[in-house]
Amino acid sequence: MAARWLFRVFDAFNVRGRGWVLVPGVPRDDPGVAVGDRVELRGGKGPARTGVVRGIGAFGKRGGDAAPDVMPLLVELDPTDKPQILGAEVWRVEGGDDDSDDSDDSDDDDGEAA
Repeated sequence: MAARWLFRVFDAFNVRGRGWVLVPGVPRDDPGVAVGDRVELRGGKGPARTGVVRGIGAFGKRGGDAAPDVMPLLVELDPTDKPQILGAEVWRVEGGDDDSDDSDDSDDDDGEAA
């Protein structure tokens, strides 16, 4: 399974029921990750953990002076993981997981049925 290094977590904030906002985030010009992608947190103070990107922060005007260089990620993880998240490296893991394909299909099916 191929993986791409994204960033090291300096801080994390829990959004109850949604996941963890991981800071600093990915470069705005070349994020290398999209909503729905699987990421793996390696290192920190615990075993490797996988999660799903649920959002990418984008604040300020694109190309303007107010635009940040990086965008934080919202990643669905266990809500008790903060002490183990800090200092971890975030890696985007590429396909090959049957579970990720199934979850994408079930999300689409749920959206069509509703």
